[in-house]
Amino acid sequence: MRKFRVTTSVTKFYWADTRQDAANFHDERIRRGQLNLEDDGKTESFFCFNALEKMIEVPEDFSKTRDPREKLRPGDWLEVGGEHSSVSAIVRRVTRNRVHYLEASSLNQLSVSLDQWNRWAKLFPLHASYEEVLPTPIVTRVIKAHRDRGLLSGLSAGGDSNLILDILHDYGYIPSDWELENGFWAERVLEEAIDQEIQKESEKDVVPETASDDAPVESGGVSFSSSIPTIDDFKW
Repeated sequence: MRKFRVTTSVTKFYWADTRQDAANFHDERIRRGQLNLEDDGKTESFFCFNALEKMIEVPEDFSKTRDPREKLRPGDWLEVGGEHSSVSAIVRRVTRNRVHYLEASSLNQLSVSLDQWNRWAKLFPLHASYEEVLPTPIVTRVIKAHRDRGLLSGLSAGGDSNLILDILHDYGYIPSDWELENGFWAERVLEEAIDQEIQKESEKDVVPETASDDAPVESGGVSFSSSIPTIDDFKW
C-alpha cells in the first residue's frame, strides 16, 4: 500500500528585500494572529508562477539586518556634532552621486556628495531607520509644543496624537500601512518621552509635608487641633 505524506501549512507569497525579511514577517503575522491554520492553512499541493500571485510587500528592514553604510535609505539619519551641540541630517533621497537630507534643527533641505556623506559616516554615528530612534531636535520640538499647549500638567496631561503626527510629517516620518495597523514606532517613542516629562512636572508640584504644632491630629475619625479654644477662653 502506497503511503502519502500530507503537510498542512500556511503558504503566502511575499515581496521582500531578503529571504530573512520574508520569513520573519511571516512568523510575525502568525504570532499576531493575522494568519492561522484554521483560516489560512492548506493541505493541497499546487504549482504556480509567482508572477500570477498577489504579492504581499514586507516592510523595509523588517529583519533589522541592513547596514546603512552599505545601503543607505530614506529615514536613516546622521548625528553630526559634539557633546553640547549636534546636527541631525535625516536622509530624504539618495541618487547615484548625492545624498539629499533634511537638517532637523532648521528644517533646511540640503544635499552633499555621496563621498562627503561617507566621510561623515566614518566620523559620526549613522542611525538606521529600523533602530527606532528619533533625532533629538524632533523630541525637543514635540515636548515644547505640548508644554506651550499646557498638555504636560493638569487633568489634560498627555500626548496629542494629531500634534505628534503633524510634527513627524514635517520631518518625513509617515506611517506605512503596516505601522497604521500595528502601531507607529515614532509616535510611540514620542509618547514615552512626553510621559517622562509629565512625570517630571508632577514631581515638581509635590510639596513636602512638614510637621506643625497646629496641624490637626487624627484620632478615631475625629480631627483635633491644639488651636481649638478651651472653655476658659470664652467670655460668659
